[in-house]
Amino acid sequence: MDPSSFAELPRPTRLALHAAAACLGVLVAVLALDVAAGDRLDLPTLHRWAAVLAGALATGTTIARTLVIERDRRAWIPLAIGLGLYTAGSLLWAVFWSGDPDPPIPSAADVLWLAFYPAAYATIAMVLRRSFVRAPASMWLDGLVAVLTFAAAGIALIYGPVFHEATRSDIGVQAAYPIGDLAFVVLVIAIVAMSGWRPGARWVLIGTAMLCWFIGDAINLDSVAGGGAIAHGAADVLWCAGFGLLALAPWAAPSAPEGLRVEGARVLLVPAGFSAVALGLLAADRITTLNGITAGLALCAVAVALARTGLTLREVQLLADARHESLVDELTGLPSRRQFHRRMDTVLREAEVEDLPFALLIFDLDRFKELNDTLGHGAGDTLLQLIGRRLRAALGRDTLLARLGGDEFAVLLPPGSGRADALRAGNKVVDAIAQPFAIEGLTLDVGVSVGIALYPDHAQQDGELLRRADVAMYLAKGAGGGVALYDPTRDLHTRDRLVLGQQLRAGLDRGDEIVVHYQPKVDPQLGRVLGVEALVRWQHPTHGLMMPPDFLPLAEKSGLMNRLTSTVLDQALEQLARWRADGLDLTVAVNLAVGDLADATLGDAVARALALHDVPPTCLTLEVTEDGVIADPDAAAAALAAIARLGIRVALDDFGTGWSSLAHLRRLPVTELKIDRSFVADMVRDEDDASIVRTTLDLARSLRLRVVAEGVEDEDTWTSLAELGADAIQGFVLSHPLPAAQMDAWLAARRDGPIARCAVPTTPTSTHDDEHATPLRFRL
Repeated sequence: MDPSSFAELPRPTRLALHAAAACLGVLVAVLALDVAAGDRLDLPTLHRWAAVLAGALATGTTIARTLVIERDRRAWIPLAIGLGLYTAGSLLWAVFWSGDPDPPIPSAADVLWLAFYPAAYATIAMVLRRSFVRAPASMWLDGLVAVLTFAAAGIALIYGPVFHEATRSDIGVQAAYPIGDLAFVVLVIAIVAMSGWRPGARWVLIGTAMLCWFIGDAINLDSVAGGGAIAHGAADVLWCAGFGLLALAPWAAPSAPEGLRVEGARVLLVPAGFSAVALGLLAADRITTLNGITAGLALCAVAVALARTGLTLREVQLLADARHESLVDELTGLPSRRQFHRRMDTVLREAEVEDLPFALLIFDLDRFKELNDTLGHGAGDTLLQLIGRRLRAALGRDTLLARLGGDEFAVLLPPGSGRADALRAGNKVVDAIAQPFAIEGLTLDVGVSVGIALYPDHAQQDGELLRRADVAMYLAKGAGGGVALYDPTRDLHTRDRLVLGQQLRAGLDRGDEIVVHYQPKVDPQLGRVLGVEALVRWQHPTHGLMMPPDFLPLAEKSGLMNRLTSTVLDQALEQLARWRADGLDLTVAVNLAVGDLADATLGDAVARALALHDVPPTCLTLEVTEDGVIADPDAAAAALAAIARLGIRVALDDFGTGWSSLAHLRRLPVTELKIDRSFVADMVRDEDDASIVRTTLDLARSLRLRVVAEGVEDEDTWTSLAELGADAIQGFVLSHPLPAAQMDAWLAARRDGPIARCAVPTTPTSTHDDEHATPLRFRL
């Protein structure tokens, strides 16, 4: 495999490169020692051949870089060529003109030396194209300040020899070198500025190398302009040092700082330093009159620095605005999620230091998505704004109300607030949102579910406190809305609940832990039993009998819902077959989950179960909730249509709690509506609930649908439903859900003749059509 870095080279190659670097280092050190000793070491031959030796070593190492490492090979080839040409020029000069008191200027060596610059510029362009990114305006201005300042200082250094002796041809040629070096250094400074003053090692090496050459060439220019020969001494040290640095540059690995990084104190300090130098040059010009070019460049640098200062002030203002926007929700004007987390960190520290409790509330709106889908996002945004205003007034100044996103909000109570304070705040939220909202000419009733987590009772870390408040919110949502405290026994995301999910899978595999209880449905006018609803229970070997809210969410999250539904359906049909064999011609209703409606094989599976237990399709009712239909309306419609074609009845459960029930009734093959218990339970005492029940019954009659009222708990409600013409009732007034054996005894105790047959007309409006049946009547 080709090496991609110096460390991957073969050991002999690395040793040779280390030797070349050592030779260059020794050469520079000896030359510097000779200069420091005032040429007392008497090394004229070394000075004569120093540039040739340093150039040869630099050229060789650069050529080796292009030969042995593939990465960026093409970019460094021009530099290798340029160094080779420069070394050839130095060799010509050393052989033919080094000892000549009046050497020819310009000479052939100058042609080779000057050829270095376009080659080196080509390398810079190719490396930039592969490694650099676009910089913002502020960094361009920083670079311009640095470039103008350095150019002003450089011009001040070489101005006299270049411009005062411009008529001499030898001065013109010698001036080309420091001017070329100056342009090179200025270019590298611009690149460094564009990188946020974090250029990476290779640009530092190249820039420092060309700075050494610039100083050396400026010394040489000053010597020639003064009538002397080509300068040696310090100039030789600088030239050789430049060769060494240029030889190292190709070996420096490109690093992340070659991309854009605008950070750190140097982003401000370095441009400020250049600005200070520019001001110093202007001050020096006032005292000694440097030259017009230097003064003009320094003045331009100061002007650009002022423009950069103005841009900085604007960026600071924009940063402040952005910070404000990040802390405030744009739609509602409430604190944002970011500000909420900052405030929560502060409250946590205060509560920990002072050993005080506090409470966190999380709430969202019930069925907000349906509102958005029905009325549009504009109406949803208006609702969120109205809720924000209403809750700010209800909760007061000491409470932080924030919008976390969508229709989710958080309320953070101050340290010292406990359970009672949290419940009061939660009820304030519920009461405030319970008041109708007027939006686009409509009056909307909006529900809310509030979850509460307490510090330190429920959690002591911000993330866990948020999670548990969120869990409590979903507990409230599952209970039909309102306020709920975090309950660890119902947290589906704890380790214990994870274990419980695994146990549920094992219970399904064993087949004896999932049991079905039955609740009867009765004709409210005649008092005869029409059928039963199958309700699942889990007979846990350790925890005992568990209710659906304790394990159905686990089944959904574990992908077990289809298996659970199949188990319940199989047990219910098996029990119904026994009752039919005993002469009890009942119906049974089985609930379908959201995932069941997405199963394309649902119809075939139900048909096989009916055939297995020899139960007529008309004796089975499958109940679906409106939320289940909304999850995937197309899949639900297809699944229910396949079921209806078999002759199975379809009931829409919890009717009246959704946003778009009428739309669903038009699309789905529904034969029965079940009025939600939230309307039935208080219909005798609440005229609004009674009106909803009456309206639902009228709607059902117009659509030729049966109506079942669930949640009937007293005789008065039973009587009212009988008077209104409900087809069936279900609730504790009849019986709690019972196991099959107890349901057998319950039916036997109320049996004095055949029970109404389950076969019904194709388009029934009531269940009173069987005149030959001997009804089973009872009152509690």
